[in-house]
Parts: sequence; C-alpha cells; structure tokens
Amino acid sequence: MKISIDISPDCQKELTFQPIKLDFKDNVIENVFQSLKKPLGDFIKKAKYAHLQNEVFSKYERYLKIALGEFLIENKKAGHDFYKRFLKHAKDRNEENGEIIKNVLTGDSTYRNFSIPDDENTRKVGLYIYSISNEINGIKYIGSCYKKDKPNSFFKRVEGYGNIAPYNTLIDGQGTNVRINPKINMLRNNITYWICPQENDKNQILYYEKCLIKKIWENGNIIWNIQNVPNGSPLTIGTNI
Repeated sequence: MKISIDISPDCQKELTFQPIKLDFKDNVIENVFQSLKKPLGDFIKKAKYAHLQNEVFSKYERYLKIALGEFLIENKKAGHDFYKRFLKHAKDRNEENGEIIKNVLTGDSTYRNFSIPDDENTRKVGLYIYSISNEINGIKYIGSCYKKDKPNSFFKRVEGYGNIAPYNTLIDGQGTNVRINPKINMLRNNITYWICPQENDKNQILYYEKCLIKKIWENGNIIWNIQNVPNGSPLTIGTNI
C-alpha cells in the first residue's frame, strides 16, 4: 500500500507499507485484572487512587492485605460496581459518526492475544497501520514506534497490543492497548497489520504520523485514533482521496 502525505505546502512524501500477518490465539481473555498480586492497601496509597481511600477504609478495610486482583474479582462477582473505579476509563470514538465518547470503561473488556513474527523486518521502527483492506479507505488505526531510552520496534508494539498486561487495565495503566485490543479482535478475520520502516528519527516519525492521521481522517475514515485528529467529522470533510 502506498500513501502520499503532504509534509509542506510544496512537498509530498510517499509512504510504502508492507503487510504483516497477525496471528490470533483461539482463547478470549476476561478479568485480566484478577491476576494483580500487590495488596489493595498498597494501591490506595498511590496518588491516583487516593480518592478511593475513604470508601475502602469504611467498607473494605478487611481486604487491605488481600491481593488487589482478588479483591476486584470478588467485588465484581458480588454484583458491585466499586471495582470499576480502579480500572481504566478512557476516551473512545463513536464508530458511526467519529465523535469522541468520554469516560468509557476499557479496563474490563474481553481481550484476545495476537502477535506478529519476530524477524529482521519487524525489529525495525517507523509507522504502522491496522487496516481491513489494502486500500486507504480501509485504514482503522495509525501508530508509530521509535527507539529512545529502551528497545522498541514493530514487534514490541504489537506485543503490547496483543498481550494485555494486568497492570494496564488499571487507572494508571497504558490506556491505548486495552482500548484497541477488543477492536482488533472484533475484526480479526479481516484485519491486517502494515509497517512502513523509517530511520530512527523520533521527530520525523511523529511528524509523518501526524500528517498520515490527517490524510486518513480527511479521506473520510472513522479511525480509532484519539490524538492528532483534525476537528470535524470525517463524514462531512471526507474528500475520497
């Protein structure tokens, strides 16, 4: 797949993406948070959980030394909603009109493991997309990876999307992975991962990513990206590029 993006008023950059097969596992995974081992009492000492302290001490003090995961799953099975307040809530996008939906519970979703081959190509950095076809109008998500203080690559990034770490389901976890995994899972029979390797230049990669998101949004795609998306619905500004 080749896509041209405007990098200046009088200059275009052609990006060439190559497909990488996603390998989906058979089992779906629920209640990922239940394997969290640190005690409830340790978590409510953290700043991001401080607003829960009063309720924990008044109603659940006997659980302070219990693993957080055990407490959360017990609370859920009992039909209570308090467990949700420990979990990730994030902005999401309406699939029908592209509008932002606030405060969506993403940390208690049904996930599925998936991966890509670990080889010379997937150890590179650059831009990537998830798409349901090999045409620009099938693109659903645009992302980037680059090496900074720790190893990173296309393989590492998919590893994050495809293997949801229990901690990421919590308030202070990595929100994108738990939000995107269920969407990819729903399209698993049709979706493809594409990579566009680049030199490890963070600023350039991020600039190309921003330009690509703008291009795809203005093409009329309702994409899953939240950041760097232009104002206005793609249903009204689509140009069928």
